Amino acid sequence: MIVTIEINELKVYAFHGVLPQERTIGNDFVVTVHVRCRIMDQAMADDSIEGTINYADIVNVVKNVMSKPSSLNGVS
Repeated sequence: MIVTIEINELKVYAFHGVLPQERTIGNDFVVTVHVRCRIMDQAMADDSIEGTINYADIVNVVKNVMSKPSSLNGVS
């Protein structure tokens, strides 16, 4: 089964921006992620995390990406 896992409005403090002070002081960013993935039917049947994706893993990926400072255009 193909499903979409959504994480809406995850607030992350990060150091992005064109100006030097933006990279020094940082700011709150709000991130929304939609992940389309295949999960095993058994995961839906028995309500278990095995056979699907853990939301915490997706949040950790977002935090890892946001922890790398970048300018407005996304190029460090």
